[in-house]
Amino acid sequence: MYSSRYSTNISAVFKVGLVVGVLVLITRMLDLEIVKGDIIDHFGGDRLRSVVIQAPRGKIYARGGEVLADNIESKKNVVFDPKNGYVKRKSFTNCTS
Repeated sequence: MYSSRYSTNISAVFKVGLVVGVLVLITRMLDLEIVKGDIIDHFGGDRLRSVVIQAPRGKIYARGGEVLADNIESKKNVVFDPKNGYVKRKSFTNCTS
């Protein structure tokens, strides 16, 4: 069917095409990151924002209808102390935000 010379040529063309494709991608990546990076940061910097999503858990009821657990908002700070490790502290300042 095919000679080994023909399959070697196809293999060589495929390898050259693969190397050229990778070089094109690397060149484009360097162009976007290094050359045009400041311009992209300038226009794209205002697109990110923080949004607080309220996610109440809901009440847990017993069979008779009495509330076992309710939604109570609490703010906690987790602080790393080199001597004691992580320490959770309740912070009741600005709880309603």
